[in-house]
Amino acid sequence: MNGNQTELVLEWFTELEQRLHRFLRTVNYNDQNRDSVFPILANIIVDAGSILDTVFREEYSADTPQKSALTIKQFLPHYESRLSLSKGRVLIYQFPPQYLEPFAAWSTNCQHNLTWWNAHNELKHNRISEYRRATLHTAVITLSALFQVIASLNSFFEALLRWDMVDTNNLGVSGPQRLLIEWVDDGKCLETILIESLLFAYPRGHQRFPPQIDEMKPAHFGRRRLVKFMGREYA
Repeated sequence: MNGNQTELVLEWFTELEQRLHRFLRTVNYNDQNRDSVFPILANIIVDAGSILDTVFREEYSADTPQKSALTIKQFLPHYESRLSLSKGRVLIYQFPPQYLEPFAAWSTNCQHNLTWWNAHNELKHNRISEYRRATLHTAVITLSALFQVIASLNSFFEALLRWDMVDTNNLGVSGPQRLLIEWVDDGKCLETILIESLLFAYPRGHQRFPPQIDEMKPAHFGRRRLVKFMGREYA
């Protein structure tokens, strides 16, 4: 994807995230509310899933004919081998601190089993009869999936820098800052940077978020916001 396209995607994502954030100021994302149905969230689910589908298609090999015919089953092996999305954890900036794992159900046998993706498809085709799929969890997890993909693709990194969505964790390189992602991903350092939005955070580099959130050492990932949110540094 080129710079104009990544900027456009970030504009769309940010607008959806702001809408969800306003909703979460009234209805907290917790065990009590997670599975509640809110038809007003259907638009966020449909739009976030559709943008994600578009990004997957645009980032697929330019030599692939009929990219419009690709499905989630083709996306799975292509992006899982490239980005290891199923192993990624997204932190949501909502209390209590918790992870989201939108792609955890992807498997090597190409059975995607993504319930939020299925809900997105059903709502896209008939949101009146399928309105019960518009749960708070589906809205949050679908938008977090879009965020994880944006944070994982190098083509978005320069746009993320412009949108001030990168906590460099005090790392720097000689030359353009966009080279930082290559330096971190190539294993030239053992540090990690953090891609952050209004609601989400995702690490890039040597470390992933640990399986248990209470095992996290926030300063290893980002000092700008994460340490304050988690209430501890534990460097």
